[in-house]
Amino acid sequence: MSLIMWKQISLGPKNKCAAMDSQFDPYHKWLGIQLFESDHDVITAAAERQMAYLHQINTGPHLSDSQRILTEVAAAKVCLLDTRKRTKYDVKLKSEISLASQFSEILTNHDGGSKSPGAVPQSQSTEHRDWEWMATRSWLAIPKKLLIPAVVFGVVVLMWGLVVFQIPTDSTPPIKPILVLPEGENERFAEVAAEQVAERQAAEKAAAEKREADRLADEAARAEREAKRLAKIAANERKAESGVVEKAAAERREAERIAEISATEREAERSVVEKAIAETLEAKRLVAESVRTLNGHTRAVLSVAFSPYGQRLATGSDDRTAKIWDASTSQELLTLKGKGTVNSVAYNPDGRHLATGGSYTIVRVWDASTGQELLSLRGHTGILDSVAYSPDGRRMASGGGDNTVRVWDTSTGQELLTLKGHTDRVNSVAFSPDGQRLASGSGDFHNTVKVWNASTGQELLTRKGYFGGGRSVAFSPDGRRLATSSDYKTVKIWNASTSQELLTLKGIKGKGTVNSVTFSPDGRQLATGGSDGVKVWDASTGQELLTLKGTGSVNSVAYSPDGRELAMGGGDGTVKVWDLSPLLKLWGVEQQPLAENATAGKLEADPLAEENATGGVALRFDGKSSYVQIPPLRVGYKDTLVVEADATLDAFPNNGTAYVLSNLQDSGFGLAIKPDHHWHFFIHDREGYVDVKSNEPVRLGEAYQLAGIEENNQVSLYVNGRLQGGPIPMRGSFNNSSMPLLLGADPERKGKRHLHFSGIISRVKISREVDDLKRHLQEPSTRWDRSTVALYDFDEGQGNTLNDATGNRNIGNIVGAKWIKHGIVGIVDREAADTAKKSSNAVETSESEGAN
Repeated sequence: MSLIMWKQISLGPKNKCAAMDSQFDPYHKWLGIQLFESDHDVITAAAERQMAYLHQINTGPHLSDSQRILTEVAAAKVCLLDTRKRTKYDVKLKSEISLASQFSEILTNHDGGSKSPGAVPQSQSTEHRDWEWMATRSWLAIPKKLLIPAVVFGVVVLMWGLVVFQIPTDSTPPIKPILVLPEGENERFAEVAAEQVAERQAAEKAAAEKREADRLADEAARAEREAKRLAKIAANERKAESGVVEKAAAERREAERIAEISATEREAERSVVEKAIAETLEAKRLVAESVRTLNGHTRAVLSVAFSPYGQRLATGSDDRTAKIWDASTSQELLTLKGKGTVNSVAYNPDGRHLATGGSYTIVRVWDASTGQELLSLRGHTGILDSVAYSPDGRRMASGGGDNTVRVWDTSTGQELLTLKGHTDRVNSVAFSPDGQRLASGSGDFHNTVKVWNASTGQELLTRKGYFGGGRSVAFSPDGRRLATSSDYKTVKIWNASTSQELLTLKGIKGKGTVNSVTFSPDGRQLATGGSDGVKVWDASTGQELLTLKGTGSVNSVAYSPDGRELAMGGGDGTVKVWDLSPLLKLWGVEQQPLAENATAGKLEADPLAEENATGGVALRFDGKSSYVQIPPLRVGYKDTLVVEADATLDAFPNNGTAYVLSNLQDSGFGLAIKPDHHWHFFIHDREGYVDVKSNEPVRLGEAYQLAGIEENNQVSLYVNGRLQGGPIPMRGSFNNSSMPLLLGADPERKGKRHLHFSGIISRVKISREVDDLKRHLQEPSTRWDRSTVALYDFDEGQGNTLNDATGNRNIGNIVGAKWIKHGIVGIVDREAADTAKKSSNAVETSESEGAN
């Protein structure tokens, strides 16, 4: 029976209602209600009461038991609240109760009606009384043959009751049992249940220990992961710290390197400064030693002026003469004698006439080549202190002791304007570069400077001031500034339009009189002459650049047209000329072109010019920004190409190359002057540029006929009808350019222009054939035929358009270039020859130094 009871106890709470497990009694054992109770409210209240009690003991050693019993109570509640399941359960229970009643009656008769000590009193359980009553009534009906099975069944039921209703081992109130077994059986089966509970508790403890071990293992794993994470963070931090340290070290090394570089640069800068100072001192020494003295006047020289091309130098003196000198040899060429002191001399723009004014009231105009007096301008009532030509040479201004400024027609001698407003003698007059304004300075009490409209005589500006300066006036080459000097150590530069003071030059010593001021041709420097000698200043900053000492007071200073020489007239009767070339490079002025406003013509009646001159017009290019743009030309790669141009060079390029014409852009052709002072013809043969160089160096001021020719894959350069370069074979065929053809410049990408030409261009021709080459080059023809791509004769003389004589509509747009009268063809003037010689020597010297 013990084995049977054990198996029944071990069945557990699976399928409670359906299987009718002997341990499962939802009415009495789990809910403590009357058998066959069907009221849901009663069932629910009983279940909640039992659960509330179990929740009170759901701690300590009873935790697992209370949890198991809660599960059983919940199952009982579910079973009884389901009508279908309860009905099925009630049918089976009634049958079992009937058998149990019969077995109970047998036991009662056997024990003599005694009760088990552990039985539940009748007063404690109404349900138990009902059960005994039902058992008593059923006992007599059991047949004898069923007696033994009934007894066995009863014992099983009793054993089941003992296991289910065992008394708790601690002080926790027990769940009241429903069925009672004999005392011995009850204890026995209680031990079995205790063993089961112990085993279950041991299993639960083992499971709890396993869970704790798993938890500890999880915590250990988490701790390990956290340790790894922290280690990784620490490694990253160490790496970052190491990177910071390395970066700091690198920055320190870089700082040290920069410090070393800075020290080196400072040392280099110091060396450069020292070198610059040394070079400046050496250049100043060379300038001082380069002085040439022109002796001939017997009294103070009051005025000096260079001719427009710098070949001649005119001087006026207190000895009643004016002289004309060869500026390069210092040879006296002419002496012009008047009847009084010559206070002022001035060349007209073409250099053929010289005007003088002095102690007599007459302005005289002389032929600068023969010394013949051409014109006398009468009208002043006092001595004349200053004369000046307008840029176009058609007018002349004069000022003098009658406190007036007069404007004359140079062709007729007629007085055009009389400008009144000064209250004392007019010391100086000057035209603006555009000829529209006229400045005058007076020695009145206020040292007044006035600016007039040169055409109408209207007074535009008046500047008064004790130190304002009416001794000498001069416009800058761009006409925007006006320089003035006074008798009080003062030189000022003004805005010529608003009279706003821009600069005051400081550092004049001696008695303080500044007799003359003049701008350099590029406007960067200002030269002054007075009681303190000759000084050269930076016209933008007022810094003193150079001091040159003469003998006695300096009455007049003048720059040569190219800015390379500076002349002064002194109180001792001498004229001194300094070569400024050693300082020009230090001042950022390698060489200056001839003044734009000078009209080209016969070079001062030079016999060579007279013999070779031909009349016409041309375009002068400034070497800075002027050019002519022509649409792209159509020339086939199989065609012969002839590129012709007549050009005169005003100044060599400072750096790089200057183009007479070009459409080069990884293709095309060009004619240019390079720093080696030779003409070059470039042509692209699809593999690169073929460069043909002239044999002879270029001379400034000489007109050249240039022709670059590509024929039968041979490239040649002709200069003035003679082969000077080539023929050089081409590696491929001619590669024409899609760029516009520029005259006076070279095209850059994105429509920009650079490498500008400084000089005159008077003819350009592009053609596809060469017939009678020598005659064609020696006698340039204006004829054209079907082989001519474009022909430009430059005969317009005005406007911004350069016309194509072929009718092919390759019309050029003129930008910045100036129309001039042109009569110099195929001559070499003395100054250009001398300049070219000096330049060639300088190039040879630099090349030999480079070789060494």
